[in-house]
Amino acid sequence: MADLTDLEKQSLEEIAHPSLPEGSSIYGGTKVFPDYQAENGETYFTLVHGIAHESSVSFVAVLQATRAQRKGFESAIYFYGPGSLNCLATRGFPTTGSSAFPGEHNINNSRAAAKLGVPAALSVTALGRAERPVPGGGGRPGQKVRLTADVEGGWRPGYTGRQWDSTSWRRTSELRTMIDAVGRTQPAAAKDVSMAGIAGTLGMLAEASGCGAVLDVAAVPCPAGVSTGDWLTCFPGFAMLTADEPGAAALPAGPAVGAECGDLVPGRGVALRWPDGELTEAVGGGVTGLGQA
Repeated sequence: MADLTDLEKQSLEEIAHPSLPEGSSIYGGTKVFPDYQAENGETYFTLVHGIAHESSVSFVAVLQATRAQRKGFESAIYFYGPGSLNCLATRGFPTTGSSAFPGEHNINNSRAAAKLGVPAALSVTALGRAERPVPGGGGRPGQKVRLTADVEGGWRPGYTGRQWDSTSWRRTSELRTMIDAVGRTQPAAAKDVSMAGIAGTLGMLAEASGCGAVLDVAAVPCPAGVSTGDWLTCFPGFAMLTADEPGAAALPAGPAVGAECGDLVPGRGVALRWPDGELTEAVGGGVTGLGQA
């Protein structure tokens, strides 16, 4: 015990050894650590990642922040992740029939969806950082629209006319080349074709850019044997719509092919331009209702 301070020795000697009877305290009362007090401008900051239904971690974090405040620190508490549920009016407890955490009822929902004859849905949000992000709403009237798409593959079984599978059999290097193409080329605007299809996604890009668009149907890269209607409205495996100045470089997207196939124009919505020059309204106005980015 030569290395122990007098206070540490005193604290150890308060507890009888080797054992204590039931009900005895295992903590002494000697204060070993100094009574720290905040100096001018010092702040106490804590992050809380507690679980709403078992909130001991959150409770202890609040107690620590309160104690720090009493010692003169300017205290701040940040709740994030599941811990943020503790800040809700319901204190994190869900209402009957709702999920406490995203995905908690996936199995139940899938079974219920099967009984109703409709497929279950999955919603995903991804957050990240990019040194040179390409905006979805960076287009302007006068710029050309380009579609770059992987037209190889075929319809996903059971989803003919709705989902085009060109990715399940691709090598990783091919997929990487396609998804990196926008970042390498840096067009003025880009948007990957989603379940809204080529026409609907072009409407999103135009809406976010504060303008309209005209799509030249005959110039759109399309798989052989696939109808125009199916291709313009399906969910492709890989397809990217970009907008840039006329004559801008094509996307180096490996196995995907691309072509200039339209224009951004003043106004709203999307019109289809047929080989005879006839225009057909495909999207009457905004797609999302969010307006210009």
